[in-house]
Amino acid sequence: MRWSEYDRAERLWILPWHRTKEGDDIRQDHVIPLSQPAIDILDLIDRIQKSQNLQTEYVFGNYRSRWCRNGKLGHPISPATMLNSMRYGLSKADQKATVHGNVRTTFRSWGEEQNGPDGRPRFADKDLERAIGHAIGFGPNETARIYTRQSRRIAALIPIFDGWAKFITSGGAPADVIPFRKRAQGD
Repeated sequence: MRWSEYDRAERLWILPWHRTKEGDDIRQDHVIPLSQPAIDILDLIDRIQKSQNLQTEYVFGNYRSRWCRNGKLGHPISPATMLNSMRYGLSKADQKATVHGNVRTTFRSWGEEQNGPDGRPRFADKDLERAIGHAIGFGPNETARIYTRQSRRIAALIPIFDGWAKFITSGGAPADVIPFRKRAQGD
């Protein structure tokens, strides 16, 4: 994420179409409404970067800390470092896991499992698909997707992202979520 993609006033992350998975097919920016916990994280990172006088275009660029020894300040963490960090906390049986698609898959699965008080799905399939940036979220068929340009119509996405934020910050995780092991002292 880049700071230039963050619209503070509208509380949106506007990911340019050329940086999205479906970008070449739909040529439409992916607009993501940000929940309050996401805004809080962005505010914290902004304060850290300013306190260190770190000028970077990246929101999640490396900053001075006891964990950043080899990273280039202001640049994103390398994919290899991220993968190694993730695998460090997993059991031997789960170390074949990859980062690719992990969050999108978890988010989409969570969304499918959400039901209203009447037992019916809380979120429409097309809105969940749109939330993860799939072209199908912009219309029921290819023709509709070509002519539908609703990237700023985010009302249907707000309860999805707010519900996700509540879920991931609640502290309770379902049994099939793999927890990270804590590092031993001296590691």
